[in-house]
Amino acid sequence: MWANISASSGEKNGAEVRDIIAKDMTPSQIEKAQDLAREYVAKNYKGC
Repeated sequence: MWANISASSGEKNGAEVRDIIAKDMTPSQIEKAQDLAREYVAKNYKGC
C-alpha cells in the first residue's frame, strides 16, 4: 500500500520499490493494497 502511494505521488524510486514488492504478492494482495492506498489517500491518511 505505502509503496503504491509513494509511486503515485511521484517519489523517485516509488514505482521501482512497488514493482519489487509486487513480484512476491498474489493478484488478490495487489488489489487489496491498491484499494487501501486509494482509501487512505481519499481520507487524507487519517486512520492509517
